[in-house]
Amino acid sequence: MNGAKIVVGARETGGRLASGFLVALVVLGSSGVCAADILNPSFEYWEDGVPWPRPVPSSWWQWNNSSFNSYCTTDWSTDGVRSAALLNRTNTLISPGSYQSFYQYVDLTGISSIKFDVALVPPSGGTFQHFEASFRVAGVPLWSASTGGVYRDQEVNVSGRTGWYKIEVRDAALGAGPFSVSGQYYVLWDNLRLVKGLATIPAEIDLDPDTLNSRSNGNWITCRIKLAAGYDAKAIDGATVKLNDVPAYMGQQDWATPEGNEANVTDYDGDGVDERMVKFDRAAVQALIQSQEVTVTVKGRLTGGTPLAKGGPTGGTPFEGAAVIRVSDKDAKGK
Repeated sequence: MNGAKIVVGARETGGRLASGFLVALVVLGSSGVCAADILNPSFEYWEDGVPWPRPVPSSWWQWNNSSFNSYCTTDWSTDGVRSAALLNRTNTLISPGSYQSFYQYVDLTGISSIKFDVALVPPSGGTFQHFEASFRVAGVPLWSASTGGVYRDQEVNVSGRTGWYKIEVRDAALGAGPFSVSGQYYVLWDNLRLVKGLATIPAEIDLDPDTLNSRSNGNWITCRIKLAAGYDAKAIDGATVKLNDVPAYMGQQDWATPEGNEANVTDYDGDGVDERMVKFDRAAVQALIQSQEVTVTVKGRLTGGTPLAKGGPTGGTPFEGAAVIRVSDKDAKGK
């Protein structure tokens, strides 16, 4: 930035300006991470890069494009003294879709979301255009913006991902260049953080029957779910409940309809704590049993909460419990 502070224009999105200067950050740092934190999440550590030696963030890889520039800058920061800048080169041919980015690989096991702030800053006195900022996981854009301003506390949902994923902050061209000497458009990122996933509520599971006679013609296995103290069984979303891979029946039976949910929550065992009743197709469950005794898992989610990532489960806090199912080959007379 040639020693000049970047000044934010009049427009601001979702946040406040800090002392009249640009507030631009993506938040992905370490906040109770289960497995692997993001390295150098606030871009505080750097090493020399080309074309001049310029400070580029250590522990991050770069996707370089001759139409762009990138470096760590002390002209603005929200955590520590540095942030990461992605910007176009002036008087340089730029093709739509070309981009520059920083990326690294992070274990997202047990992580529910990645939070961040980011600012898109136009040339002095101008309007942000021609470029788009995006945050990507495994190449998929989970957040993007192309209107100038400050976007505070943005959040992308990464629930359900297990293992290592490429996370990437990107600045991409929407239109063709070159742009004039005054035409540098900045995207600045800082203070990345991970958010640990919701803890799973323990549940007691009672199955009836819990011993399956292979010669029986029964249709259902009744399951009663009792949540840990402090959680209401009425909040269990029956449509999310599964016994291993077998979903709870949500069809036309009276006890399976949403209208029948209240009647499905009772203190069945008389201990003062309600249980939620669901039923599973007996044949489907029996098909899972490959030995005379098997431990099965019943899990689901409470209603409400923030929707999870597209393509994943929806709902609120998860719960989980286990039970044992036995198989008997005896007929009704015990033979």
